[in-house]
Amino acid sequence: MLYRIAVFNACIVAGLIWGFMQGRVQVLFAHETTGIGYGMVVVFVIAMIGFIQRVRKTSAALNDVKAGRWVDIRKFKVKGSFVPAVSVWLVTLGLIGNIAGFSQAVEALNLSGGGDAALNAIGQMIAGMKVAFYTTMIGTSLGLWLGVNGHILRVATALLQIDAEALRPRSFPQVIAP
Repeated sequence: MLYRIAVFNACIVAGLIWGFMQGRVQVLFAHETTGIGYGMVVVFVIAMIGFIQRVRKTSAALNDVKAGRWVDIRKFKVKGSFVPAVSVWLVTLGLIGNIAGFSQAVEALNLSGGGDAALNAIGQMIAGMKVAFYTTMIGTSLGLWLGVNGHILRVATALLQIDAEALRPRSFPQVIAP
């Protein structure tokens, strides 16, 4: 599990570095004027810190089980369940940014006042559309990144449960998974 997560995240970080060197990452945040994009990054970083803690504990438990030591894993699924939830929150925040951007674009629809006013309105509409698209892109990308990590953790936790159940001492009460 640890190697899968390391390889996947290394590929994503390499892509981010490439995008940063090409100036594509900066464009996302330069035109996202609502601040929702930065909020999504903060939520993502906090979730990744918690995710790394879950990976560490799950990996240690997997090693214990492989060594033949029984591990009480009843709390593992519950404690790791925040990862898919945060992934959905990130996508939702991106959609909220999308709505904010479209609202900004619609508010700019004021074509009365001549050619200069119309050009200004079109410029403001384009700025609103950029907010809409970029916040959606940021939220969806971060949500997908965290979601794939969460899937890897979920599979590892399920395998841990199977292996731990095989080692469960007879005196310990059986836990029925939902």
